[in-house]
Amino acid sequence: MNLHHWIDLIFGYKQTGKKAVEAMNVFYYCTYEGAVNLDRIMDHAEREALEGMINNFGQTPCQLLKDPHPRRMTSGEISSKNEAMTSTRTNILNRTHCWKSYSINISTDKDPVTFFYWQFDKKASFLFERDTSELSEIRNIPGPFNTKLSQSHLVVTYDGKFLFCGGHWDNSIIIYNIAKSKVLMRVIKHDDIVTCLSLDPRVGRFMISGSRDTTSIVWQIGSKGLIPLQVLSGHDKAVTCVAIIFELDIAVSGSEDGSVNVYTVKEGQYIRTIYPPVMTDDPFTISLIQLSYQGDIIFSGHCSETHSLHVFTVNGHYIQSITSDHRITALLSSDDLLLSGDENGNLILRGLYNLEIIKELPLLLPISGVSLTSDNSHILVPLRDGKLIVIAG
Repeated sequence: MNLHHWIDLIFGYKQTGKKAVEAMNVFYYCTYEGAVNLDRIMDHAEREALEGMINNFGQTPCQLLKDPHPRRMTSGEISSKNEAMTSTRTNILNRTHCWKSYSINISTDKDPVTFFYWQFDKKASFLFERDTSELSEIRNIPGPFNTKLSQSHLVVTYDGKFLFCGGHWDNSIIIYNIAKSKVLMRVIKHDDIVTCLSLDPRVGRFMISGSRDTTSIVWQIGSKGLIPLQVLSGHDKAVTCVAIIFELDIAVSGSEDGSVNVYTVKEGQYIRTIYPPVMTDDPFTISLIQLSYQGDIIFSGHCSETHSLHVFTVNGHYIQSITSDHRITALLSSDDLLLSGDENGNLILRGLYNLEIIKELPLLLPISGVSLTSDNSHILVPLRDGKLIVIAG
């Protein structure tokens, strides 16, 4: 990791001048390029003496750089930089002018959990050239499931192999093998029903669960299933929503008691509690929560007929709030943008920090969730009637 410093000393801006003196990178004067011109020395003895000194001390390489050489990036930094460049070019949230939507029937009341995929063909448009008759497979995941099952009860690993499901009467988290459509195991660590699950958005090896028992648990996903790492406590009522980013060492939970708690992931330490601005005297419930990679906490909640959306920094500093005419049922943050869906079927893209509307798309039916594909090229919006809306640009 010090290669760039050596380049600065040997070929760069620390080879000569004040910077060379400060770096103690000074050699005998006649070793530097251009310091002496042997062809102009007529005295044979003087020339022979200088040649002897140069042969003895050596020659300093040509100075190639006048500015500091950048350090070598790690493979992770290169990957992140490439991802950021690709994301900027392909992120559908930055191309709202060409949004188009397509509807796919996926699930029914009889089969509430369905795994749906097809082989990706780079030569064909995902949205407009793909015939649904060419689907590789639609798998129905066997239940029984809670009659009040929602997207917050379910997470799928990023390789598409396993489904984790909460909301069961025995307080368990059930792990399904999607390819085989069968239960692998039940894990029980909570003392009441698991109300919500959330997967780390980038690492994918860590998950957090929330429960009616007022606690959250951080899990590591391993080859042998789920390994509990930390139990997070501090709420007075049931936990309703959770989020985790392992790289930032942050986990958050929202509760029926109207509070958002912030914790460290690695040590499980409680950091602080955040309360939304007081908008009414009625009891307030946090319903959805998101973490951004900038360390912002975004959450929505409701009390009686009032619905609202709030943004705070991870340090607890208030940024912005808005009220909504309809209950917010889906949240997704990406860079400095926020995508939300509501029970009236409105899909709304906002600026993360001012919450001003950038784009609104009416889908006419209640929205159950919202996701981005891994390359940020498509928005996936499940509706309450079992349809999946795919939006591309």
